[in-house]
Amino acid sequence: MDIFRQGDVIVAPTSIPKGAKRTGDVVRIASETGNPHVLKGQVFSSGRQQYIVLEEPTEMTHPQHAPLSLQPGSYEVKTVRDYIGRTLMD
Repeated sequence: MDIFRQGDVIVAPTSIPKGAKRTGDVVRIASETGNPHVLKGQVFSSGRQQYIVLEEPTEMTHPQHAPLSLQPGSYEVKTVRDYIGRTLMD
C-alpha cells in the first residue's frame, strides 16, 4: 500500500466507511501558505475525516508543489501540521 504526500497533505488508499456521506466533487485543503491543495473526485465525509474516490488517473495540484499523480481508487485524505517542532496528525 503506497502512501502519497504533497506538502502537508497525505493521501492513503483505503475503503470508504459505511455511512460516509457524499459531500462534493473537489477536495480543497488550505495549506499554511493559504494556497489550496486541490483534488477532484467523488468526496465523502465520515465525522471530520474526508475520503475521495477517483474514477480515472487524477492529479492533486498546488502552486508550490509538482502535481501528484494518483491512480483510480478510494483514498483517505489527511493533513499534517507542524507545531513547535512536532508533527501532529489532524
